[in-house]
Amino acid sequence: MELDGRVHRFKVRGDKARQRSGWYKLFGDRLPAGAFGNWRGDVCIKWHARGEQLLTDADREEIEAIQARVLYEREQEAKRQHAAAAQSAAHIWQTTADAAADHPYLTRKGVKSHGLHQTADGRLVMPIYVGDRLTSLQYIDGDGSKCFHSGGEVVAGYYMIPAMQRESRTLYICEGYATGASIAEATGAAVVVALNAGNLLKVAPWIRTQLPDGDLVIVADNDANGVGQEKAHEAAALSGARVIVPPEEGDANDYAQRGRDLAALLTQRRPWLIKGRDFYKRPDPIKWLIKGWVQANAMMMCFGESGAGKTFFVLDLALTIASGMTDWHGHRVKSGPVVYLAGEGHYGLKARIAAWVHERGRDVDDIYVSESACDLNTAEGYNRVVREINDYETSPVLIVVDTLNRFLLGDENKADDARSLIDACGRLMQQYRCSVLIVHHTGVSSDARTRARGSSAFKGAMDVELLVEAVAGGAIKVTQTKSKDAEAPPPLCFDKVQTTVPGWYDDDGDPVTSVVLEPADLGERTEPKKRSKAAQRGMDAYEQAARTKGHINADGSFGGVDPDDWREAFRALGDEDETADATRSLFSRAKKQLIESGEIRAQNLRFYLDGDLAEMRQKLLITDLKGRNKQ
Repeated sequence: MELDGRVHRFKVRGDKARQRSGWYKLFGDRLPAGAFGNWRGDVCIKWHARGEQLLTDADREEIEAIQARVLYEREQEAKRQHAAAAQSAAHIWQTTADAAADHPYLTRKGVKSHGLHQTADGRLVMPIYVGDRLTSLQYIDGDGSKCFHSGGEVVAGYYMIPAMQRESRTLYICEGYATGASIAEATGAAVVVALNAGNLLKVAPWIRTQLPDGDLVIVADNDANGVGQEKAHEAAALSGARVIVPPEEGDANDYAQRGRDLAALLTQRRPWLIKGRDFYKRPDPIKWLIKGWVQANAMMMCFGESGAGKTFFVLDLALTIASGMTDWHGHRVKSGPVVYLAGEGHYGLKARIAAWVHERGRDVDDIYVSESACDLNTAEGYNRVVREINDYETSPVLIVVDTLNRFLLGDENKADDARSLIDACGRLMQQYRCSVLIVHHTGVSSDARTRARGSSAFKGAMDVELLVEAVAGGAIKVTQTKSKDAEAPPPLCFDKVQTTVPGWYDDDGDPVTSVVLEPADLGERTEPKKRSKAAQRGMDAYEQAARTKGHINADGSFGGVDPDDWREAFRALGDEDETADATRSLFSRAKKQLIESGEIRAQNLRFYLDGDLAEMRQKLLITDLKGRNKQ
């Protein structure tokens, strides 16, 4: 290794023949430092010789200056190399002849030359474009060995095989030339060859800008390590494309070479307009994960007020499906893997799952829980979810998003933001052929307690909606407020049964408790009196303050909430244009109503939950607080 400040090249995994895509540039000054990377993968990593803890401020400044110089010189060197390579590539392209139809590579792959050239020494030449610029070439030997033109720009590079049929409205994107040629010859459609799996992430979004309304299809390689499929799905999320993967290991050319019907694989699409007699005569009964309650391949939402028991109910559904149980309180179950995207309360969630497993006597190994939230309606968040699911090589039958506001970047009241989350959930459904169940809150006003909060786009997109409400005696009532394709079943009622979590103890040695749901007779139970808008905001603010800043007494009991913390949480839930005087007035009104209704009590300058469920709910708050403190 030379520390001379010059660029040195070396072979890396994936290089063939004369390729040397790896590079490094190091300076052997007082503090050896520099950078290394991979031209082909556009990778650059900074490096210095001393451990971070040993560096002085002067050392760091010197290293940063060296690394900045390396990166600047690398960029300038790359520009010079790219410009020179583009010029020589253009000359070679202009002076080489069309490829021979019987070239050994084309013959072996069973495809034609779609605009390729051939060098005097018998190598195929494929031009590479970035945007509309010819930037490099790919050379293909008769035995299939490939290499790029030295110094050429290939990141975001592609080659397009023009459409052979004018009526084709679909454009396919794939990795290699033989794959692209096979697709073009099977479909007659235009095909973009993106050179490698990583380039799909750059090429597909650019193609989408050129064809905003086009039908883009990424034909992934079926790699044993899953890289081709993963990159294809990530690129599809960025470009709104569909993904097709050959059912057997290999690429589309391999599939065709085995005598399979590639055209059928690529063009099989159910017609959009179907004749009436064909439409109603084709049996297509509703498929269920839990008969009557959780529909398969559906988008669902479970909503309710804070503290009503939404998560308890949704967990009961999810764990039943993931555990392999065949019955859910008298309803048939189809089991399968469940992905639970949890945005908050992870310590409490662990206790609830542990309690459920103990009470039901069923271990659950087929549920996958996220450790944090992400912005699901962004490419980064969506791709993270897909990548994590694919790492487990599982295909979930249900994905739970708990809660909506933890996984949404934007405003739930804006239709565009709501639609972006709905679209992300729709892509998950399409990719895994699963159901998505979103957990959400009700509106704040008294006339919005029976509908989900936010844009009406949410309700319009749902196949099933479930409303969870607290009723007298500490029970919860679950009602289907929307069932698009089936008749809604009668409401269900569940009691929250407190149970001890085996083997769980808090810092004081006291056993940890949680709640499981047991069926109950709705009977004469009535719903509790509805709160005013101000009182509901006050209760939401109290629970938020309790979970983040609540106190725990020396004996392990819940120590209440300070008035200032409650008031601050109340203020945070208000509108931006709400004045300080208005906030004080609303908070005073809310506090008075909650105390008069017996839901909150004041004691020793702090506030506590009151009523039938107070003890149980405050124990859950202790669990959440201790979990937060440990984290």
